[in-house]
Amino acid sequence: MAVWLICYGLWLARRLIRAYRRAVRFFDDTHSDDIGAYIRWMSVFTWWAVIFGVGCGLLTFLPDRYVFLWILSSVPFYIYLYCSYMNYLLFYERVEQALEEEIPSEEEATAEVSSDSGSPEDMPGREARPIHTDLAARLSGWIASGGYLQPGLTIRELAEMLQTNRTYLSGCIKASGNGSFRDWITGLRLEYAKQLLLRHPAQNISEIAEAAGFISPSHFTRIFKAREGVSPSSWRKVQSRDRSVL
Repeated sequence: MAVWLICYGLWLARRLIRAYRRAVRFFDDTHSDDIGAYIRWMSVFTWWAVIFGVGCGLLTFLPDRYVFLWILSSVPFYIYLYCSYMNYLLFYERVEQALEEEIPSEEEATAEVSSDSGSPEDMPGREARPIHTDLAARLSGWIASGGYLQPGLTIRELAEMLQTNRTYLSGCIKASGNGSFRDWITGLRLEYAKQLLLRHPAQNISEIAEAAGFISPSHFTRIFKAREGVSPSSWRKVQSRDRSVL
């Protein structure tokens, strides 16, 4: 019976982890902000739950005088669960809104791409030029206007601005080697933030993070360090020193 419960718990954990990863991939492909960070605790919590459950099962075979071990082991588990859930509630509406968006099926994706890449004969008044070139030109204009600085931008909104569909747009972004939609937007925002760091040495990191479209200064600093290896402040000092030497 114990073996069956352990196997069943591992099976449930595997299903939850797969659903979580699928949701994070969906967020990365459709949202400019790191929505997946708001539910990342679910992955850690799932493994904690499995370990805690198996541990409790093993502790039942210990003498009654060791019951305090079960109680002590449960304290950090429930503290982590409480803190993580409270953090999730702070962004409940954003996460739920993102989760409610339907991931298009293969048939819908094919239909969307076909509707956007149809031949010029099927679309009167449209120039007979490659779709990729047309979309690239529209994207360049959008980037030049600073549209990527809009907080909370989604690929659906951008597709509507560019008069295309999100499936085709996502495919074009990935085909150009820019990764997911979020990776692409994050790269553009980081480059803009670097310009602000150099142009406005007196401007603090919080103001630069907000101007560049990041959801918070801490998120901006974390992403910056992951890509550049140093904090924004340190990067600005190094760049300023190098410029003064030149």
